[in-house]
Amino acid sequence: MRRPLLEVTAAFLAFGLLLAGPGTQPAGAQANYAEMPAGEAYQTCLQEAQRDPDNGFEAAIAWRDEGGGPAARHCVALALFVAHDGDEQRRG
Repeated sequence: MRRPLLEVTAAFLAFGLLLAGPGTQPAGAQANYAEMPAGEAYQTCLQEAQRDPDNGFEAAIAWRDEGGGPAARHCVALALFVAHDGDEQRRG
């Protein structure tokens, strides 16, 4: 009897992955800026750095390491600035 349950579970899992599609990322997942056009990568990185500086920093570092150049370095700096500014505001 376990076999049909396994098949049903696998079918539901496959259907869920199909619905999610390739463009869907789980919460907290990093965007791969190296795979985006340069302008889109830069804008997305800047937005992420401002929205979530910790995740934005990690994604920008990965982009920098993959050859993101000055745009990636600027994004790293912005994420650090926003994170530090947020720390200062929390301290009062």
